[in-house]
Amino acid sequence: MPVFSHLYSSALDYELGTDDSTRLFTTARRKQAINEGIEQFADLTECFLRQSTIVSSHGVREYSLQSTVNVPGNDFVRLSRQRPEFQITSSHGGSSAQVTYISGENFERRDVDWLNHYVPGWRDSTGGTPQYW
Repeated sequence: MPVFSHLYSSALDYELGTDDSTRLFTTARRKQAINEGIEQFADLTECFLRQSTIVSSHGVREYSLQSTVNVPGNDFVRLSRQRPEFQITSSHGGSSAQVTYISGENFERRDVDWLNHYVPGWRDSTGGTPQYW
């Protein structure tokens, strides 16, 4: 893998067929284009995943992934192919606490229209184990 300076200079000169770095293909524009390409590659290949945990509270129905409260790095792009999972820890505490996971086929993605049609009153629910995300 070439170093960054090679990508925006001689390697790009070769691809563009010109070494113009002062007018149309300025060095700043070259660097920006390389960085955008790297970001798009990372997004499409999911080679840089970040896993986050959001602590849920009884009675809260929605959590904003755009909020720095839930994603402190403010770097949420989108959900990966890895689906979310829900972890429930019993309130017994200590070594007797029981942990249950809801994931995969037991935790399906549903859009708002589907929920409105098949689960009337879903927005008013304040408890229980979630079935959908």
